[in-house]
Amino acid sequence: MSRALCASRRARDGAGSASQTTQTATALRADVEGRVATTTSTPSSPVMALPDLARGATGEPVRVLQDHLVKAGLMTQAEVDTGPGVFGPRTARALSQLQASQGLPVTGRLDGGTRRAGTQNAWNSWCLAFVSTAYGRQVPELQAPDAITSSRKFEAAGKLHESTANIPAGAPVFFAATPSNGQFGHIALATGRTDPATGEPLIRSTGWNGKPGIFEAPLSYFTRTTGPWIGWGDVGAR
Repeated sequence: MSRALCASRRARDGAGSASQTTQTATALRADVEGRVATTTSTPSSPVMALPDLARGATGEPVRVLQDHLVKAGLMTQAEVDTGPGVFGPRTARALSQLQASQGLPVTGRLDGGTRRAGTQNAWNSWCLAFVSTAYGRQVPELQAPDAITSSRKFEAAGKLHESTANIPAGAPVFFAATPSNGQFGHIALATGRTDPATGEPLIRSTGWNGKPGIFEAPLSYFTRTTGPWIGWGDVGAR
């Protein structure tokens, strides 16, 4: 998306129980709004310089990977703090989520395909990670490398609507790819409410450089700052 955005601890990361895994997954979803950050990576991103990594790896390469996963909204800082620089079950699970969202083999390991996907697209699509996670990563059209691709999937499925009237609460809303968003487009969520002053739909969005966190603003704010309106996606009853 746009530019922005110990020993006992290590033991805990390697020894998470099934119940801890469930609790952590729930915490990730609940905490995603506070963990979605914004920046733009380049082909020289530190991720491209990382070696292949798997469960049991330790050191600075793992710490760099975990930092990117936190910024992508796929791990929380609290999860990383259970084993900073240690590739444990939480790090593997976050990579598996990334792989699934990109249509890659789900291995839970950092390999060439995952590294390229993470550098070229996924780190730039934290707005999409936010919206997809809000739907439990179960909406096929939201399983895409970036927001603009997701909008095209909704369009191909006949589920993209251009009207700005009566946008359902929770519907994903799309804005066009422009230089201001790195040509990745932007996706946010309709609130189902309107601005009392203008009557415009209110949109809830992840932030970017100079505007961190989660915020709400009228639709016209996003057409001015991110890109032209594309439409909203119909995710059906869920």
